[in-house]
Amino acid sequence: MFPFVPGGSHLTLEQTQSVRIALGDIVCFIDEDEQLVAHRVVAVLGNVLRVRGDRGGRDECVPVAAIFGRVLHVRRGLLSYATDGAIGRLLAHVVLKRPNLHRAMCHAAEGVMRLRARGLR
Repeated sequence: MFPFVPGGSHLTLEQTQSVRIALGDIVCFIDEDEQLVAHRVVAVLGNVLRVRGDRGGRDECVPVAAIFGRVLHVRRGLLSYATDGAIGRLLAHVVLKRPNLHRAMCHAAEGVMRLRARGLR
């Protein structure tokens, strides 16, 4: 989910039994390797969700029944936002509707991470 949900972030979840999942939501599920995964919903196809990490990559189809939570809040250091607040909605819009801007933001964030790895700030 980098760069919008950095690794090591604390996520506040809402169980999906009590909520309707919508396009742009970030959901959590266990993948086939039994790893916890948080991905953004890019399509709702009846009882199946098509999800993708914000960094890109391939879409995955996940049954709604396999989703155990929807992310309500993201917190990592000074970064903190509600996924259904103004910042969260803006980030979802960039990922879903502005692929060129999204790609540019990912490249910029990766550049910053490389500089930090070299000890530059």
